[in-house]
Amino acid sequence: MWSIAVGFSSNGEGKTSVVAGIVSSPTLNLSESIAEDINGEGVGVDSMDDIANALWDGIDDIEMKKFHFPNRQVAYEFYNLYARVKGFSVRKSKVFRIKKGEIVRQDFVCHKEGFREEKNRMRENRQRETKVETRCGCCAKMRIRLVGDSGRWHVALFSDCHNHAMLEGKQSAMLPAHRKLKEGDILGLNSMRKAGISTTQIYNFFADQSGGFDKTNFLKVDMKNQMTKQKQKEHCDAKAVLVYLKGLGSGDPGMFWSHHADEEGKLKQLFWADGISRMDFQVFGEVLAFDATYRKNKYGCPIVVLVGVNHHCQTIVFGTTILTNEKEESYVWVLEQFMAAMKGKEPSAVITDGAPAMRNAITRILPRAHHRLCAWHLLQNAQINVGDPNFVKGFKSCMLGNLSVGHFKKKWAQLVSDLNLEDNPWVQGLYEKRHMWATCLMRGKFFAGFRTTSRCEGMHSQIGRIVRSRNSLLEFVQYFERYVNYMRWTEVDADYKSVVGDAVPKTNVRALEKCAANVYTRTVFLKFRPWLNSGSVIKVAAIKEKSSCMIYSMYKYCKPDKLWHVAHDVQLSTFRCSCQRMETFGLPCDHIIGLLVHLDIDVIPESLILQRWCKSAKDCMKDNSESSYKFWESTILEDYLDTVDVMAKHVMKLKAKMEAALGTGVENLDEDVDNVKNPAVIMSKGCGGTSNVNGSKGKRKCTVCKVEGHNKTTCPQNKRAKVSNEAAVDSNASFF
Repeated sequence: MWSIAVGFSSNGEGKTSVVAGIVSSPTLNLSESIAEDINGEGVGVDSMDDIANALWDGIDDIEMKKFHFPNRQVAYEFYNLYARVKGFSVRKSKVFRIKKGEIVRQDFVCHKEGFREEKNRMRENRQRETKVETRCGCCAKMRIRLVGDSGRWHVALFSDCHNHAMLEGKQSAMLPAHRKLKEGDILGLNSMRKAGISTTQIYNFFADQSGGFDKTNFLKVDMKNQMTKQKQKEHCDAKAVLVYLKGLGSGDPGMFWSHHADEEGKLKQLFWADGISRMDFQVFGEVLAFDATYRKNKYGCPIVVLVGVNHHCQTIVFGTTILTNEKEESYVWVLEQFMAAMKGKEPSAVITDGAPAMRNAITRILPRAHHRLCAWHLLQNAQINVGDPNFVKGFKSCMLGNLSVGHFKKKWAQLVSDLNLEDNPWVQGLYEKRHMWATCLMRGKFFAGFRTTSRCEGMHSQIGRIVRSRNSLLEFVQYFERYVNYMRWTEVDADYKSVVGDAVPKTNVRALEKCAANVYTRTVFLKFRPWLNSGSVIKVAAIKEKSSCMIYSMYKYCKPDKLWHVAHDVQLSTFRCSCQRMETFGLPCDHIIGLLVHLDIDVIPESLILQRWCKSAKDCMKDNSESSYKFWESTILEDYLDTVDVMAKHVMKLKAKMEAALGTGVENLDEDVDNVKNPAVIMSKGCGGTSNVNGSKGKRKCTVCKVEGHNKTTCPQNKRAKVSNEAAVDSNASFF
């Protein structure tokens, strides 16, 4: 067993001090060491780092009085270590001061000393369970006093008389005074929390590193208390976020961030987009989707992430916003900041869930963008507002079916007539917005495969795994940036998979398939290959010659009654099909493929290749330096295209995060940033409840019957039925 060894050293003045340390001798114990005290000088204990497993058998009050310490903290740790071995813990108690205010005496008592105050413990209306009694008036103590000549603290009084039972070793280690998170443990805890690891998993990791839960010096509750202390130190969460974003900007020349505060100085809106997001928008910014998510911070502020899709059909982030409400003016501010960050480049299409505030803001800021409503949300609203499964099924067919405009109008009129919905105001309003959801009326407009906001919902789900409602704004931003960095690493991985290896041919048009495999990314090629198969069975029914082009009437094998017309300009080598899938998805349709086969063309013409789906999608930023793709110096732009430089930028970001965490740059903040305050806590989701003219919240009314006490979902006049499986839209955006 381990025990204390006592060594002797001279201080140069003829005096000899004794320093305790651990040796592996199984025979030496503390009482034998004390017996070897020389000249009555006592045993000097200057550090407790090396006696954690010391034996204290046989020590009494006389032997304890022979110890002296350099300060009160070492004396406390010494007595607390003794208490841990014996089965109790120690608290700091009274101090005695002289007239100058200097402390010359200190008492350390047993953790069960004294009695708990009776105040508020026996209240009849007490809500919480009364805590168990942990004090019983124990008189055990150790008193130390300062000896003026030596400047050291000697044991003046020691009493080891307890009026309670001692705890066993494992139970004694669980007393609060014996549990401590060391500095290294706190650093590890913070690092793993930033990585999104849960508290339970972190505690299990520490236990595994220590060799078991019984060898861990703290409990899970101590970790939670430490996290609470750190959050309390963040006196201004909003200012910390702005400092953090400013730190990111020091390592990213393309970083853009903006904030807005209310009259009281409280943070109201915050928007940011880094350099990679801004450059991605220049290449993949034709389509923009955004939706709000909730319960991701302790203030209840909605989070709006503006996303798109890259050349691997992966979700990419263009910008992120923290709002305090979802009013129209808030979304107007968001889109204004977004347009400023993207140098005025507008998306050609926007997909949202159809919230009126979003719709109005898009109309004001992005008037030329085609606004599409999320198909999934529309089906859910149809179920709530109409409640007839037959209508939901028919509505889905009208919305997503491959219909002509005339067929769509006839089918819709028949659906409304059969179900007697001519006077339903919601159905009438839905038809007035048909240009925002009917596929046949949006044919030819590029949406990159978007039909729903499922990409936003999927990102919200992933973020929800690492972000909780109790997190601060700074924690959310840090977690979100780490998740975005992971998404970008998956893009690098997809780039690697697209250039390594050749796809095995599986279609009858091997030449076109090989060309597509060389041009498109691996993911896009796998989506396009089925169209090659179906295009190989497309036949030519008739040919008409026009002044500027040739018109080919195409039909599928054994289905001559349905024709598609493909216009081919021989001089310009362009192709246009009546189905307009090329314009909608950016990939040649099977009808055009059938014509290429008929004309014996073995290479996909350049007019049918959309650069954004190619392996070289980002090369345009390097080649077109005069266009709006250039944000800053071309050398930075070229480095961005290099994988090694991307990793270097990540290292710079981590360095900036560390500097921001240490408070670097706080003194250089602008005045409006320095005075910003935390946002007000939002008590409900989104905009909150309605308010009357006096400012107080009123009771909600049903939007169907205008009666208080229920909503449209539980309205007696609104028949409810479950949405059938056929009414569900595939959550993964695809080309089909």
